[in-house]
Amino acid sequence: IVPSFSQNQQTLYPKGAKWYYNIQQRFDLKNYGYRLYEVTGDSILNTQNAIVVKEEIHQHSGTVEKGETYIFKSDSLKVNYWNNGSFQPMFNFGLNAGDTLFKTKYNHEACDSISPYIIDSVLIKDHNGVQLKHQYVSTTLYFKPEWGYQPERIGYELIERIGYANSFIFKPSCLVGDNFGVNNSLRCYIDDELHYQSQWWNFKECENIITSIHKINHNNSINITPLVSYHFITFSS
Repeated sequence: IVPSFSQNQQTLYPKGAKWYYNIQQRFDLKNYGYRLYEVTGDSILNTQNAIVVKEEIHQHSGTVEKGETYIFKSDSLKVNYWNNGSFQPMFNFGLNAGDTLFKTKYNHEACDSISPYIIDSVLIKDHNGVQLKHQYVSTTLYFKPEWGYQPERIGYELIERIGYANSFIFKPSCLVGDNFGVNNSLRCYIDDELHYQSQWWNFKECENIITSIHKINHNNSINITPLVSYHFITFSS
């Protein structure tokens, strides 16, 4: 049994916690904004204690839009999210190798079925002095014959408190965009104890807006130059 090292956390989603997810906008110009998810407070839903997370969408143009409001139920090991009138399981860091995270069924026209999501292994990794579980989970997608695809095994890494790097909500899906967060991955996670930054995000600030003034020729080198605004960066080629 792998112990949890976050028992001082009453919830995996403490108030003030923030997630920054990249958004690629205008693929021809490589412009990037981000989505900010922040735990803003508590609530009561169907007599159950709940956690409120609000989304802000920061466009590459600099405009900020209000996004969705999400409701979660969380303790020191589990996170469930509110969907279609009930709380659905999302993370369970009390599970160990061989345990089942999701029992799944057909959920899209492309799928015949999706196999259960199984915990393959669990590791403890250090993040600036904070020990967190990393669960490695896999499932098999079974496509309908007319799509012409063979069954495909897909793996995921889930990190305690931080979640899933390719999407803020982690749920069973056979949609390609849900399984591969191309250019929409987690930049940073921040709470009062932990500041986590993904390896691919090589800027100091999590809030950077990236915009380019020319179409990028991938055969040319790319220079990065800050704009006047502190959190803006521009590409030129």
